[in-house]
Amino acid sequence: METVGQHLAEMTVCFREFEALSGEHYTNISRFHAEYEQIWIDAVSAGVASGAFREIDGEKVAVKGLLGMYFYSFLWLNSEGKYKPAEIGEIFADLFLRAVAR
Repeated sequence: METVGQHLAEMTVCFREFEALSGEHYTNISRFHAEYEQIWIDAVSAGVASGAFREIDGEKVAVKGLLGMYFYSFLWLNSEGKYKPAEIGEIFADLFLRAVAR
């Protein structure tokens, strides 16, 4: 969240303009996003397999929810708001970890 807060203009362009890319640029960025998502899916799966996380029906959906909290924060994040980006990151982490906790 601190990265989003520190680079809000760039992150806004990144998340809003992604669909406007074409050809090789779109393919490369789409692949990058898929690989990034897979890293998270693998981490959640490993947590389930190790017993650290509860069984989750729809691990991929859970990861999309987690990443959605992060990816779309550019729409509402205000670095000068009541909660600083690092605090929002802690809130997000707490929400997710409580959701998957055994």
